[in-house]
Amino acid sequence: MDGARIYAQNAIRKKNESLNYLRLSSRIDAVSSRVDTAVKMNMVTRSLGGVVKGMDKVLESMNVDQILR
Repeated sequence: MDGARIYAQNAIRKKNESLNYLRLSSRIDAVSSRVDTAVKMNMVTRSLGGVVKGMDKVLESMNVDQILR
């Protein structure tokens, strides 16, 4: 009888461990997704910075009065 009780307790503990690992996996996936998004946004920000610099150079070389007309 004690063997069955120990087996059942171990089975319940292992089931709870597996559920905890599933929760942990879900959290790690969420963090990974946030990090991916942050990296992509950083790349977009850098790219836009380059575009703005290029636009500034073009604007400096053009006559603003002619553009406004």
